[in-house]
Amino acid sequence: MMMSLKRKGIAVVAAAASLFCFATPAMANNSSDSG
Repeated sequence: MMMSLKRKGIAVVAAAASLFCFATPAMANNSSDSG
């Protein structure tokens, strides 16, 4: 019953993590704070 819900949650978390990993370096690159 909760299998689909769990898989959906995992997919959402994976997508969020991928987005986060992609956006974080972009933001760090955008702001000239480090370096």
